Amino acid sequence: MRIWRLEVRVLLGIPEEGCRSGLTEWSRKPCLDNGTRGFESHPFRMDYGWYQKLVKPGWAPPSWVFAPVWSVLYVLIFVSFGYVFYLALKGKLGGFTALPFVLNLIFNFLFTFFQFGLRSNFLAAVDVFFVLVTLLWAMFVVWRRVRWVALINIPYLIWVSFATVLQTTITYLNF
Repeated sequence: MRIWRLEVRVLLGIPEEGCRSGLTEWSRKPCLDNGTRGFESHPFRMDYGWYQKLVKPGWAPPSWVFAPVWSVLYVLIFVSFGYVFYLALKGKLGGFTALPFVLNLIFNFLFTFFQFGLRSNFLAAVDVFFVLVTLLWAMFVVWRRVRWVALINIPYLIWVSFATVLQTTITYLNF
C-alpha cells in the first residue's frame, strides 16, 4: 500500500518529504492519513512562483507572453463557443455538436488547477492533450455547418498545439 501511495504522490507531483514530517508543503498543516494533500491544505491556492523554478526548454516563451495571448484567445473562444451554444440551445445544432466545446472549456479551466494548484506537471500534460483533442473535435464537428467558428479557432489551435509540446517537454525535463 505504501508503494502505491508513493506512486500516486510522484504522479501528482506531491513531495514525499513534506508528508513524512507530517506537514504539507503548501500550508504546513498536517497531511491526511493517506499522505496526499487534503482540503485542509488549501488545494485551490495557486502557486505561480513554482512554475518559474521549473526547468524549461530554451524555446519556452517568457512568462509575460501568456497573459496577452490568453486575453486574445479568450475573446475568440467566448465569441465562437458562445455562438455554438446559442445555436445548440435554439435547436439549430444538435446537442452532440456542443459536447466537444463544453469538454474543451472544462479541460481548459482544469489546466490552471493542475499546473499551479496541484503543481503536477504530469496532470497538466495529460490535461493539455485533452484540450488539444477536444478543440480538434470541436472544429471538426462545426466545419460543415458553421465554418467561421472553426476558422476563428485556428489561433487557439496553434497556441494549444505549442502548449502541448511545451508542457510535455517541461514534464519530461522535471520528472
